[in-house]
Amino acid sequence: MTITTAPGSTGGHAELPWFVPLTADRRPRQVLALPQAGGGCATFAGCAAGVGPDTAVWGLNLPGRQARFGEPARTDLDGLVDDIVAGLSAHADGRYDLVGYCSGALLAYLVACQARKAGMRPCANLVVISYPAAHVADPPRELHALPEEGFWAEMISYGGIAPELAGQPDYREVLGPALRGDHELFADFRFPDEPPLDVPIVVIAGRHDPLWATDALPAWSELTTASFTLHLLDGDHWLLDSAEAEIAGILERLP
Repeated sequence: MTITTAPGSTGGHAELPWFVPLTADRRPRQVLALPQAGGGCATFAGCAAGVGPDTAVWGLNLPGRQARFGEPARTDLDGLVDDIVAGLSAHADGRYDLVGYCSGALLAYLVACQARKAGMRPCANLVVISYPAAHVADPPRELHALPEEGFWAEMISYGGIAPELAGQPDYREVLGPALRGDHELFADFRFPDEPPLDVPIVVIAGRHDPLWATDALPAWSELTTASFTLHLLDGDHWLLDSAEAEIAGILERLP
């Protein structure tokens, strides 16, 4: 189902790229993809494999995981947004779309706002997957500070992490710092006093995601003066586990 409405500082690691290519080369259409909490630059690799030859997919290369595992996870939201926008400048000379998955959607929205303040070329589309609208979002405030067993119990309850994996010490050692850091990143989040964006917002959600039963997804339409489109797919909150091909198709068809 698709619903469309009418238009209504740096962290000291500048030598490392903030976006890494998930497709073979630079192409006319660029998709810059921001992962969920704990996710790394390869999160959208499956989607990248499904796009056409004119679309390049780049993954956000966050500290504390995968290619930047040796760096501490960032917990300063304003500074991180500034750094991502600085990294984005290398892609803003042509058409690009910003795509955020789960909490990465909130980060993508903040990046779009900061890019506007910096006078950069705006994204052609802001695509948000499985996350409530930024002005109604209420990220967990104390989750990052929970003791080990309580933290992982919460992670398991959210889905997306198999209990048998979460119980393994090596898995916790590798993923835990990035997960905690990303949740701390938004622990003090307050919606910024920003006017609506003048770019289309595209929302992708699963019909079995509890968010679908609320107004939190359509509320994204209040954050743009351009068009708003809502794609409802079969699946739950974790659409990159079940609907990569469908998401790749949507990204490929973005106007």
